[in-house]
Amino acid sequence: MNAAILKISVDADHSDMSNVGFPEGVETCTGLTSDNNNLYALFRSHGVFYVAGFTLDDFQRFFCQPLTEVRDGHSLFVRMGQLYVVSTGTDQVLRYELARNGIKNPQVIWSASEAGRDTHHVNSVAEWNGNIVVSCFGPKRGELWASAVEGYIHDIDRDLRIKDDIHHPHSLSVRGGQLYYCESSERRVASLDRSIFELDGYTRGVAWLSDDLVCIGSSVGRKVSKSTDTANPRDPGEPFGNCEIVIGELSTGRLLKRIDLGWFNSELYDLVAVPDSLVEDNRRTSIDSKAEPTFIDFNPIDHPIIFDAPRRLTSSEWHEHIPFGMLLVELLKPRTLVELGTAHGDTYSAFCQSVQKLGLATACYAIDTWQGDSQTGYYAPWVLKRLRQHHDRLYRDFSELIQSTFDEARARFDNGSIDLLHIDGYHSYEAVKHDFESWLPKVSTRGVILFHDIAVRQPGFGVWRLWSELKLEYPYFEFTHGHGLGVLVVGKDQPKMFRDFMNVSQDQALKIRRFFYQLGYGLHARAQTETTLRAELRDRALQIESHKVQVAEWEQRWNDLENGIGYPVLQKLQRVRARLAPPGTRREQWLLAISRRRPRAG
Repeated sequence: MNAAILKISVDADHSDMSNVGFPEGVETCTGLTSDNNNLYALFRSHGVFYVAGFTLDDFQRFFCQPLTEVRDGHSLFVRMGQLYVVSTGTDQVLRYELARNGIKNPQVIWSASEAGRDTHHVNSVAEWNGNIVVSCFGPKRGELWASAVEGYIHDIDRDLRIKDDIHHPHSLSVRGGQLYYCESSERRVASLDRSIFELDGYTRGVAWLSDDLVCIGSSVGRKVSKSTDTANPRDPGEPFGNCEIVIGELSTGRLLKRIDLGWFNSELYDLVAVPDSLVEDNRRTSIDSKAEPTFIDFNPIDHPIIFDAPRRLTSSEWHEHIPFGMLLVELLKPRTLVELGTAHGDTYSAFCQSVQKLGLATACYAIDTWQGDSQTGYYAPWVLKRLRQHHDRLYRDFSELIQSTFDEARARFDNGSIDLLHIDGYHSYEAVKHDFESWLPKVSTRGVILFHDIAVRQPGFGVWRLWSELKLEYPYFEFTHGHGLGVLVVGKDQPKMFRDFMNVSQDQALKIRRFFYQLGYGLHARAQTETTLRAELRDRALQIESHKVQVAEWEQRWNDLENGIGYPVLQKLQRVRARLAPPGTRREQWLLAISRRRPRAG
């Protein structure tokens, strides 16, 4: 997942990513606060929490300092030359003295418990009516924080409970003398006396644009707890909500605007409002570079292959990345392309389609047992059969489907021969690390390796962990939508077009991520629509076949009746009746009256 500070213009939906000190190692940013001149950020890098200070006029970092006393930091707040930091992992709030070159003199000013660990999940700190207040989940009733339903807001200066029974409170903020908070699990923003805004996602992060306009952060609800790495029983289905900023009008309770950030990440932690006059027309330089970097202007629209409609869309978590995958083939022009883990083959077919469309001399290989596993489910024989029918008709001249384990197939390839390798097999940390290390010698000096599911942190999935390690060693580009896709550059002799793509500025990189998120989402929606239509057509076909069977059964019964002994006898009786009691006569009426008469009960 991306971890950064985004600078967003509310009017233009423009965004810049501000580097927070460790461009290759920032794992998560969990707190933002500002005073008149500076912005302060709380973030984690390599397991250690840091606080960094930035000037608001040009976003230049003027200090970055580790917080050795803080575990699982979640929020920070500045007041009168002092910085307050929430140490969620120790149930504490700490106070530091601010200096120009850093912070000093840490003091624990409040503890939710004496446990020295996360038992109340303290997560937000603010000032209200001159006092410091905090929000906490309260104790858990079970193993997961989803079971904590007795959240509260507490005034730590007066040791006074302000409000109880809040389900996951976050993001305390003050405006016009009123205290506001997010009740995240209930997806809303409230004051102490009423609910104000109802959103679609997990609410966290509040920033006031004026006394009446407020920005609210909304995140995708988690299926897996980050603190325990186990499934969340309150959300057994698909994740809910969107990653976005929503602008609300306090006086009416209306939601006026949504700024989609799903292209960048699935979660937001904090928001802070910065006046336009402080950031307008200022250009940032790289924190780790003394000179202004040289960036390349790269526009995906210059490559029409991204709009080529895929010929194969069945069942795949990769649909949202197909446009970029087709672009990557054009940028790299690989001599040899290998995919480890193909399943239904939508991704691989898109690679082959791009090779064919561009007229490249690429040799393509898809490797899979086509048996499935415990993560993807186990495949029926028709999965490979249908893929072969599609593949052999279109791509057999330059492509081969290899039914084999990855280890068994490895010997078929010379060292340094693969320009593009896509690893998408079993997703445990050990399995994907083995695939990477065992196939790395096969990758060429032009080599690029793709990893899918780098943003998935469900139990048993460890691609994200390997990806966080590899990012420290190799140049990379990453997308977080569609379960995450990582582009790892392991070779040094890349084609110019690919180098241009990798050398874009941070602002361009964010635009590229957003562009492919929107393009991929449209393709994913198309695939879902086609899947639904195919299912409806199958249902209609089954209904028609069922009706045909019923009609055939009734026709057979009628034929049996006509050809049986009972039907001729019935016809003779009807003729005798017509002679004895012709239609319209009194005799017929008398006969009908007798037939309707019921015997009296004895």
